Amino acid sequence: MKIKVCGVTREKDIEALISANIDYIGFNFIESSPRKVSVDWALDMSRKYNLQDKFTCLLENPAAEEITKILDTNEQSNFQLYGNYEKPEKSMCFKPLSATNLQQNDLFQIKPIRNTIFLLDNMAGTLGGSGNKFDWSILDNVNLSNFMIAGGVGVEDLDYLSTLQIFGVDLNSKIEISPGIKDLNQIKLLGMLKYE
Repeated sequence: MKIKVCGVTREKDIEALISANIDYIGFNFIESSPRKVSVDWALDMSRKYNLQDKFTCLLENPAAEEITKILDTNEQSNFQLYGNYEKPEKSMCFKPLSATNLQQNDLFQIKPIRNTIFLLDNMAGTLGGSGNKFDWSILDNVNLSNFMIAGGVGVEDLDYLSTLQIFGVDLNSKIEISPGIKDLNQIKLLGMLKYE
């Protein structure tokens, strides 16, 4: 099970996430987010720490030039895209889906897409980041190998979620002291947990 941590705003949190061997480190470029950082700062961090395929960019309605600028600096970048966009051909894309109104039958209908992981989040009225779980019972008996679970996920949930054979989990607000400020002790705990 892969672990993604989003909403990173501080260099020392990046260092801690690298030490904990976190699979994906998310940088939020969405204007309305309290965790927004500049693209230039994030790209500097990507170069400095050689993030390569850990580097994940959250964008809303991105222009093609924005994506090109990121890929010119780090061609292994991943993307979590909202709104209208053209998906980069070769990049891993986390495609957000609102679990709020989904039924189990809807999940059975979702077909795999090349280089795409479906990010199930509790997106009631927002782009995500609500810090609230959705009803995980809709996941029963669903093949979740192309799904990542987000929304109110904390370290204490990982043992259970690892039993669901999901691709991964996305942690954010439950491992924060305040928006964008990660709890280094929680990150250390994440580093002690290993899920294959």
